[in-house]
Amino acid sequence: MKKSAPKQISARLKESRGDSWLPLRAGAHLAGLLALTLTVTAPAWAEDQENASPRRLTQLEYAHTLQDLLKLEEKAALALGRELPSEADAGGFDTLAQGQGISGLHVRTYLRVADRALDEAILLGPPPAATPVTIEYARAPGIGFIATGDTFGLGIVAVLDDAVLMVDGVSCTYTFDSSLNFYSVPHPGLYRVRLEGYRYQADSPVVMTLFRGSKQGVVASLDELLGSWDVVDDEPKVVEITTFLRPGDLIAPCAAEMNRRGADPLAFLEENTFLKDSGYPGEGMAYKSLTITGPLHDSWPPPSTRAVLVGVDFDEAGNIELVRSPTDHLTEIVGSFAEGAFRRPVENFEVATLVALGQAVLDEGRSFLEAVRVPLAAILSSPQFLYQPQALQAGSLDDYEFATRLAYFLWRSLPDEELLALADQGALANPLVV
Repeated sequence: MKKSAPKQISARLKESRGDSWLPLRAGAHLAGLLALTLTVTAPAWAEDQENASPRRLTQLEYAHTLQDLLKLEEKAALALGRELPSEADAGGFDTLAQGQGISGLHVRTYLRVADRALDEAILLGPPPAATPVTIEYARAPGIGFIATGDTFGLGIVAVLDDAVLMVDGVSCTYTFDSSLNFYSVPHPGLYRVRLEGYRYQADSPVVMTLFRGSKQGVVASLDELLGSWDVVDDEPKVVEITTFLRPGDLIAPCAAEMNRRGADPLAFLEENTFLKDSGYPGEGMAYKSLTITGPLHDSWPPPSTRAVLVGVDFDEAGNIELVRSPTDHLTEIVGSFAEGAFRRPVENFEVATLVALGQAVLDEGRSFLEAVRVPLAAILSSPQFLYQPQALQAGSLDDYEFATRLAYFLWRSLPDEELLALADQGALANPLVV
């Protein structure tokens, strides 16, 4: 007989508690999660799962759920989902419960990602300065070295009076990117990116493109196309976008649809061969500057912080300001968060058990933020959050369980307010409503 989800997780938790690498915070979360699994979650789950194996959220469902629950940026949530272990191959499907298991690796990863998700959501203190940084390509030392170097792969771009000329997409991966030109993303968040350039020796449209990527050794991987624009005349073109960036990301301009007029730009990859001296007859794209400004915030602390830390105030420096007792705030925050995460109303004893995890941290003299993170991480690592409800027989799902199954079928995330309101009314059993 297949173990129920709480029993599987309890067993793996007991195995993981002996891992010496776990940091103190993760160790506290492990103890809290074990208590939650054994005293809160297990009674709510059917013991006999032989005919209805519980199905864990897929990586994508997990990411979308974090996004909606914590009010995270989509790209941040998707990156967190990709940190989870891959599922076993089940004929190309990742939604088959029979193909899923739970191991010590899963438990440790869920605990780690829960911590990282809370790090992404809870941002306190003064807002990071949104300082604009401009790379003027004609004066950028990184570009100058590539334009004049005499080894293989260099010489493929040319420095003009006011810009740097690109004639082939190969050079995008190691010449114009922001990291080569000494810009590093300081904090996760939204950034405004401004790119200026003009077509070169062109009598037809040239396409300027902009990518987000990351460094892979000495070259950049161009992971996501952020935009593409036709340059149809010889006047400089300025484009501007806003995108989410994290530390380690880079921005890379590129170009396409350039008529080479019979020339081979790759010839400039050879040693002692330089684009600037070649009399190149083809079309190109000349980039003048790249400006990156951010992180941008419409309000501070951001919506994600306010969504999690309900009921607390924030001082002018962006730090927590309690207006009631710490225990009262813990109870409100944990109750609200658990209800959203579990996709149903929570019982008083469930909230009390979770609050006790944070209260123990407060009793040790540690900060309110440290205290509140322990039950929140336990919730994000619990079976009630990680698994979908399963019907043991036809019609056995209640309205909230049905709302959850319907939401993950339709949009692969939490039930929205309208769906939960229908569940509150007991209306989802009515075929005319559904």
